[in-house]
Amino acid sequence: MFYTRKRDFGIALKYYKESLKYAKEMKYLELIANNLNNIGAVYTSLNDLKSALSCYEKSLKIFVQLDMPSKIQLTRENIENLITK
Repeated sequence: MFYTRKRDFGIALKYYKESLKYAKEMKYLELIANNLNNIGAVYTSLNDLKSALSCYEKSLKIFVQLDMPSKIQLTRENIENLITK
């Protein structure tokens, strides 16, 4: 989040993808979904809406699988904001 807030999106993307890699290795689904959501946010900031939507959809699928209502709602809002952008 630090690099995203500083608008250093290249570094933010690098660290989120690295974290995603480790989360996948550990099969830690919640962390995978959180990282996908964060990567989607970076792509949104970079105006790469197709990649952002892909990340958000993958994240949403995992949050639904884990039955995490607040995360489901957050991800749906991210998708909605993306579509209306």
